[in-house]
Amino acid sequence: MSKEATKHTPGPWVVDPAVRQGFTVYAPKEGFIVGTQDEEGRYGAIESEANARLIAAAPDLLDALLMVLDDPNALDGRPRTYEYVHAAIAKATGEKA
Repeated sequence: MSKEATKHTPGPWVVDPAVRQGFTVYAPKEGFIVGTQDEEGRYGAIESEANARLIAAAPDLLDALLMVLDDPNALDGRPRTYEYVHAAIAKATGEKA
């Protein structure tokens, strides 16, 4: 899958503290992506921020995995690692692994 074939909001995505407890992930050119705020208070500030940072890294992580598949030497003959990379890309893009 090429980078152009992805359907998500283009990166970069960044984390910003939300107005209330929680954090907001947004794309500077596109706007709001998602908030990690939890109305019931199940997540503490540290976990909420960690979730937001992981979400914000998603476009970069997907790009990195796609680059790994484009480089035939990147996995150095490790088929199991290839399976993990391919499965992660499929999960991120909604394609079949």
